Amino acid sequence: LEGGISFHGVYDLSDTLQLCSKGGTLSGEDLLAVAETLAGARRLRRQIDNQELRPKLTALLVDLATLPNLERTLKFGLEEGGRVADRASTKLFELRRKAQNLRLQRQDLLRELLRRYASIVQDTVITERNGRPVVAVKSAAGAQLPGVVHDSSASGSTIFIEPQSVIPLSNRLAVLETSIRVEEQKLLSDWSALVGENEQSISYLCEVLLQLDLALARARYGKFIEGRPPTLLEEVDAPFQLNG
Repeated sequence: LEGGISFHGVYDLSDTLQLCSKGGTLSGEDLLAVAETLAGARRLRRQIDNQELRPKLTALLVDLATLPNLERTLKFGLEEGGRVADRASTKLFELRRKAQNLRLQRQDLLRELLRRYASIVQDTVITERNGRPVVAVKSAAGAQLPGVVHDSSASGSTIFIEPQSVIPLSNRLAVLETSIRVEEQKLLSDWSALVGENEQSISYLCEVLLQLDLALARARYGKFIEGRPPTLLEEVDAPFQLNG
């Protein structure tokens, strides 16, 4: 009761496991919650497992599987916050590397355009409209910068143009970003399937954790109220007696 028994990192996985059992795909955050719960269960087992000191609690842990390989797989493939890590697959790493290079090329080109058309540019900050990079240009001079107009200011004095020279890079980047999302979804689906394959083991683990949490809560409350455990006699018809 006074030690470091903690359920930090343990999550309620009932909805998560139900989704996986039906072939659903979890988010990165939900998959990390599974990994953290497995790690928390292993930590608690190390703290509790002692047949001589805690025979009843230890008995609960006999058939407990904490699935370290599954935990490692999930933690390797996911970063904090549930983002799929670059290292999760070679394909994802390459796609993200290409996308980053394109973003840098596009950024350099936009900065060059801002310098070249400084006399008609309203703002040196590159913003986005409809997911595309745009430059704020004076409406009266809009024809001087070839491109696609995506928006205008409320007053009409400014228009937001995606420069023509940038459009091919943006199109290539959009294709890459779609491929990245597809690969991320594939990885999340594969990991969710692994969780689904171990649904029974994880469900049992969660049940044991719930029993341990309840046992600890009852014990701490009993200590708080200075309660005393009852003495139970073996006889079926033993009298029930309350001592004040």
